[in-house]
Amino acid sequence: MFGSCESVKMATHNPILTKEERDILLLVAVHPGLKHLTNSEIGQRLDIPVSKVKTLMFQACQKLNADNRNEAVFLAMKMGEIMLDELLSLEEL
Repeated sequence: MFGSCESVKMATHNPILTKEERDILLLVAVHPGLKHLTNSEIGQRLDIPVSKVKTLMFQACQKLNADNRNEAVFLAMKMGEIMLDELLSLEEL
């Protein structure tokens, strides 16, 4: 007989990215009017300076071993750092 549900332990996800790095990558993935947001637009949305956007993007790329911001988004999704439902609305899913 299998143990009760309480005895089954779920593997915990140890995030690689900070909340700020995740927020940056989520906005990188946003394409209003089918165009990417610039670092300046991301900074405006998060109310942080462009220099911090660039620093956080660089850190995220290093942690994910990505060559650019688009690859960072893809790798973050692949590693479970970003979930698809965070990027798409229910209608889009």
